[in-house]
Amino acid sequence: MAENRRTGLCQLRVNTRSSTIGVVCLLAAAGCSRSDEASESDGADTVFVPTDGSGAGQSGGGSGNSGAGDDDDTQTPGDDTQTPGDDTGSGGAGGSCDGQCLALPDGWSGPVQVSAGACGGDFPEAMVQAHRGLTASAATCGCACGDSVGVGCGNAQELDYDTASGFACPALAHSAAGLSCQNIPGFAAEAGDRFAFEITSPFSPPGSCPAMAQVDIEPSQWAETLSICGLAAPWPSCADATLCAPDVIDGDLCVYQEGDGDCGDAGAFTERVDGLFASVVDDRGCTPCTCGDPEGHCRVATISFYDGTCTNSNKVGEQYFGASQGCAALPGGPVSRFRIDDFQLPLQDATCTPSASLPTGDATAQDPITVCCLPG
Repeated sequence: MAENRRTGLCQLRVNTRSSTIGVVCLLAAAGCSRSDEASESDGADTVFVPTDGSGAGQSGGGSGNSGAGDDDDTQTPGDDTQTPGDDTGSGGAGGSCDGQCLALPDGWSGPVQVSAGACGGDFPEAMVQAHRGLTASAATCGCACGDSVGVGCGNAQELDYDTASGFACPALAHSAAGLSCQNIPGFAAEAGDRFAFEITSPFSPPGSCPAMAQVDIEPSQWAETLSICGLAAPWPSCADATLCAPDVIDGDLCVYQEGDGDCGDAGAFTERVDGLFASVVDDRGCTPCTCGDPEGHCRVATISFYDGTCTNSNKVGEQYFGASQGCAALPGGPVSRFRIDDFQLPLQDATCTPSASLPTGDATAQDPITVCCLPG
């Protein structure tokens, strides 16, 4: 057998013709080669098996060359295999986190900060504008009526009257209706006797007055308006799907959701920002302003007096009163009858009474927002 200068290996020599196996244990440095004698003399295959698991390759069958040598860089499987997490920080397999891994609760949006002014800094994005401390005064209400319209004077007037001698005005003791010729009862009045009267002439048609509502509502006021501000760009993730947050954050870190909730399901975000709302519903107003029917009557214009039947030949005189009631001296005489000759003149005191208008409704904060922050 030829000399083999490789050491540290067991050389397995297989002779397929004689079925003999020779094993030579070498004691020198790593590496091995085929036996020159075996290669040249008997064609036997020689297989070299490393005894220490290092650096050696394995020859193929037949006369192939070995893949191992003294300076061989062939990597044994497992030599440089990286254990998961070896190069990750507190972020785990998701990447290195130089800050703190922060878990966001399900159903909440964030992270955000709540600002009393405009958004800025690390949280420049305005997400929601929230308000609290709503105040709203009651409406100031009033009602007035305009001038009457559509009012007419019909023929259904009623006249209360009496006459008396001398200068005293009598009490109204007699009544008459319509435009008929009316008897002056009791005596034939003489010139200078007193004639007292009051006429009531309802409006026909009655007409109406336009209602003029007076409503003054001061704007509702919020005691405080806050901005809920989001990040300009998302924070990276940690291995367990949490967020990698900086160790130092300027301001409170929070999460939020729509609705009136609590912080019981917000995880580490346990401090609630109370009384936040996104909008207001304002239904303040006044009860309707209405006007009653016009009140008053048509003016009496001229009353004609007669001695006998109410004909022109018996006409003693006429008196223009221009009012709905009065007491006047009779013109001429004797006078036994009278008649209202003209009463459809402009109306007097045709006014309407306005209704009372009272405040109603209120301003109510709507669309609550729940904000929960990390304690501290």
